[in-house]
Amino acid sequence: MTPREGYHFTTDIADYAIDWLHQHDAAAHDKPFFIYFATGATHEPHQVPKLWVDHYSGRFDRCWDVVRKEAFELQKAKSLIPANTDPTPRPDGLPAWDSLSDEQKKPLAHEAEVYTGFTEQTDFEVGRLLDAIHEEGQQDNTVIF
Repeated sequence: MTPREGYHFTTDIADYAIDWLHQHDAAAHDKPFFIYFATGATHEPHQVPKLWVDHYSGRFDRCWDVVRKEAFELQKAKSLIPANTDPTPRPDGLPAWDSLSDEQKKPLAHEAEVYTGFTEQTDFEVGRLLDAIHEEGQQDNTVIF
């Protein structure tokens, strides 16, 4: 199968790892196993099926400074970071969104859509593998890094 036909490396390795896990469970359920599951995400080039990118279409058109602030506040609200945490300053090499032209903003917003879609797709595929580990009853006998 080609990428145009729907092939994607992350899905392929998830399928392979899940199949391997089922075979291991059928042959030697009580024996330890090792799965090294290393995705290509989110290293460049960012490649992900279009449906994952489309989910974020337009989300980053507003302003990366606004999106960053919203994500930071959401993390505080969910107690993922301490409530008294201050945001780090914008890196020197990252210009303020408002300083960019519309011509500059469009590809940068799309790059963020692709990156975020790639991250979500990877999370989904990792979740499929974790579900398979659970289905095999190995979740309490598995270390995941």
